Order: sequence, then C-alpha cells, then structure tokens
Amino acid sequence: MNQGVVYLARVEPKKTFIFNGENLKPTDKLYSIQSYRYPLQGFSVLCPPARDLQELENGQGFPFDSAFIKVQPKDECNYIEGKASGKRSAIYENYRFKGCGNLDLGFNVQIMPHEIGEYFREIRGCQFEHTAKRELYVTHRVDQILHQYGLEGANKSLGYWEYNDVTTINDQLAKKLENEGDFIPKYCSIFQTLGDSRLGTHLLQGLKRLLQPLVNAISLDELKQKIDIPERIKQFEFEKPTNEWHLTGTYFLQRDIDFIINQPIPLKEQAEKDLIFDWALEKHSNIQFDGDLKIFGIIYERLGYEVGRIKRIFIDHDLNWGYFRDHSKLMYHTNAHLDNFVVVTDREYLLAPLDFDIAFFKEEFVNMEIDFNYYFNNIKIIDMVRNHKDIDLSKLNLQPEQVNQMFGKFDEKLWNWGLEMERYVIELAISGADVIQGSNMFIDEVQSKQTEIFEVIYHDRMRIGYLNGFNHRQDTSNFQQRQLI
Repeated sequence: MNQGVVYLARVEPKKTFIFNGENLKPTDKLYSIQSYRYPLQGFSVLCPPARDLQELENGQGFPFDSAFIKVQPKDECNYIEGKASGKRSAIYENYRFKGCGNLDLGFNVQIMPHEIGEYFREIRGCQFEHTAKRELYVTHRVDQILHQYGLEGANKSLGYWEYNDVTTINDQLAKKLENEGDFIPKYCSIFQTLGDSRLGTHLLQGLKRLLQPLVNAISLDELKQKIDIPERIKQFEFEKPTNEWHLTGTYFLQRDIDFIINQPIPLKEQAEKDLIFDWALEKHSNIQFDGDLKIFGIIYERLGYEVGRIKRIFIDHDLNWGYFRDHSKLMYHTNAHLDNFVVVTDREYLLAPLDFDIAFFKEEFVNMEIDFNYYFNNIKIIDMVRNHKDIDLSKLNLQPEQVNQMFGKFDEKLWNWGLEMERYVIELAISGADVIQGSNMFIDEVQSKQTEIFEVIYHDRMRIGYLNGFNHRQDTSNFQQRQLI
C-alpha cells in the first residue's frame, strides 16, 4: 500500500441512513449499560453518558450506492482509491468515511489496558449505532452554532451505513478482513469535509520543523538577552484531597530557570488556584524579535485565539466534547485536543473543529457512573470460570453493577466537573503538553537548547491568544490587522 493511499472496496450495506438535519431527535431513553458492555464475551463498547437518539423518516439524495471498507485488494476487487485519515477513517474526494475499517484489517480486536488485567477487548475500525448517530447529530448542531459566530465545523453530516459481514469479499483480497464480535453491529458515518490537515500533527509540527534552522543560528547568549518572559508554574498539581483527578504521567513543558531570568518562580499558593495558566502573568509576556521569528509568534498567537474562542463557544452552548469515564475507573475519554481542529486555507479563519461521536449537550447528559468495585468483582468471577465449559455463565449470581443513586439522572455537579476537566486538558495542550499519542511523530527526538526555548516561547504566545479567545476579547493581534489590510 502506498503511503497515504488507501483502497476502498465496495460492499453491500445492511442499511443506509440519510441524514437531512431533522431526522435524528433526542429521546428520554437511556443507553443501557448492559447493552454496551458484554462481560460474558469479554467485549466493551464505548458509551457516552447521554440519552438515545431516535431516527425519524429516512432522507434522500445519498451520494453512494454502496458501502466501502479499506482493504488490500487483488486485481478482481471492485475498489476506489482514497486517502488515509487516522486508522479507522478515509477521505475520498471531499467525503470523509469514519469507521471504514482499522487500517486494512477490517474490524479486529484490541486488548485494552485495565485495572484488573487485560480483560476487556474493544472492536477497532468502526463506529457503533449510538456513536454514528451521535456524530451526525452533534456535528450538525455544532455547525449551526458556529455559523452564528461566522465560523463552521470541518464536517457536514450526510448519513451512515451499517455493514453486513465484510468477510464475504475475502476471496478478492490479498489480505483477509476480520469481523470480530460479529454479534455487534458495525457502522460508518459519512460527511462532506473541509480537509484533513490537523492542527497538532500537521501544522504545529510543520512550524517546528521550519523553526529549527532559524533558531539554531542564534547563540544561547544572544537568545537570553532577547527574552523577557515571566516564569511559569513548572508543575501543576491539585492540592485539594477532594479532587481525584491528577496530572500523573503528563508531560508539561518545563520553564527552565537558566533562560527565564526576569521573574522568580511562582509561589506555591499560586499553583493552588487550580489554574493551568493565569492571564495576569501571560499579558506581560514580551518577545523582542523581528522578521521571521516575529511571524512565528503571530501565527501561534492566532492559532491559540481560535482554539480558545471555539472552546468558549462550546462551553457557552453547553457542549461537552467528550470528557467522561466509561469502563475504566482511572482513564477518561476526551476529544478536546489539538488534532480535532482541521486547518483550512480558504476562509478568514484558520481552524474548524470535528470529531463529535462521543460529544453531548447538557440537555442530553445523565450520570452513568457505575460502581466499579461491584463491577470489577463481577469480572473477576467471570474470569475465573469462563474457561470451564460445564458452567452456565448466564446463571452466575453476579452482584449489581451499580449502586449510584444518581444513575440515569441529570447531575449538575458531575456536568460542571466534566467541563472543567476538559478545559484543563486542552489548556495543557496549548501549553505544550503532549496529550495525544503521536503528536510529535515527525519531530526529531534530540532538539537543540534553542529549539526547546522557542517551543516554550511560542506556546506562551499561543496561551496569550487562547486566553483572549476564551474570554471573548476581540482579536487585535498583528495577524488580524494584516487580515484587514
């Protein structure tokens, strides 16, 4: 397979749903925890804490008469060529297929790390009925919201198809497809898309590669004379014992004392304010550079401004981008990261958000926190006896999965907590933390001291822009002034 090229084989869909903007509606029905966890089979399916979406009448005008899945084809296979987009998606012309196979493996199983050992298995490469519907619905609503501010989402919702057994075309393929967990329906959602170049993986890494030869030509002594940046909090920690969320294992860019020379290290009390960064410090940052280095600062600040503005719009319209705890006690999902912004080139703005398959609005949110102590105990019982064929697992006397009194109800405290945690994650990313796997895949592992310093400097510019956007300040940066010329 050529790098970046994928081959999409035609397969007959079991069902096609055409979205028209009005034929998915929220209901009072709650996703059942039992429906999306299969402990007896060892599977777990992602389940956001939101109420179900109901399909109304089917729409019309779908652009495809078949479904597609990524393959390694033989000559006799009926396929089209597209572009890779992550592991489970593909781009064909200006369409995005999300959930069209995990690379060219089909729908395979991945063992997920877990507190009680490697028990849970997840189906990779597809969407599921509830996540496909949710992505279509939330993507459309987000696009409507952003249009009120002169912005737009990166995707326009078209519909989905449900797959039949994709292994029926294996005789046409050089590599056989898998269809693990065949009792779990697999879906792919379809969108028109503005592009696939991402802020984190593509634009920021590209800027860093361009930056390296420029800054390596500057001596460290000369660099120190040009820098006037207040010291930042080196390590953010929650001091309150009531807060269970910690930044363990997170790489937070260090502000080394040897090149930040004008301000003392912040007092411990400042770190206890539960702030990733503080406008009172950021607004005094000053970078005394001209030419190309100044242009880099302008670009970083504008990118931060747009991220902050979009994130604040989501908060103001009661949207959680997907921060919640599912089948792991210690790990949380979130889609609020820099690779979920597509870079656009033919608009007055630079960024458009996407990826809303686990996002939900406040009006849909319910507490779905299970009692993990009970839940883990059940799994251990199953794990001990699952290999004994003479035992009927369905008749095991398992304990209830939850004793949470708020289960299935709206929980204001949990809702607010989720929004705050989501904001912390994206602010860490703005600050330079690597919060998405692979976000530095194209950057040399060994960087010069000059490059490390400038990464801190430009992420500080990004933080300034983010705070302006988040606080609804008008963009008065040099970038905006050049746009108006």
